[in-house]
Amino acid sequence: RAALSDLLRVRAAVAALAARAEEERTTRFLYAASRGRLPALRSELATGISPDAADYDGRTALMLASAKGHREAVTLLLSSGADPSATDNFGGSAALEAARHGHDEILDALVAGGARWHLSAVATASELCTCVSECHLPLLRR
Repeated sequence: RAALSDLLRVRAAVAALAARAEEERTTRFLYAASRGRLPALRSELATGISPDAADYDGRTALMLASAKGHREAVTLLLSSGADPSATDNFGGSAALEAARHGHDEILDALVAGGARWHLSAVATASELCTCVSECHLPLLRR
């Protein structure tokens, strides 16, 4: 019983260590995407990280690169199989981030890559009201 108990503790410790390593790997990947660091993105993708790896809010590398305007990172992620229509826990998406931040070329690349809008009626109304109240015509057009 003692040996079995020891083995179960070791197994739990190894699982916790593996989970922490995967979390750190995901953090590095997302940070590289948010900074447009192509060599780091390529390196992580080459080691097998999912192009749809996400943080605790469900934000993916594609969403972060789209928000920051890193076109080459967006292109790399799309060509690596990232889901252009993925949504985070708040209903955000890469296309919505690109639209909000005025990155029209990225928005075009996402749409060409198959991005679909997933905004609820309430979220759409909220976005439109914000555009109108702030007189943000370019975003309203997007």
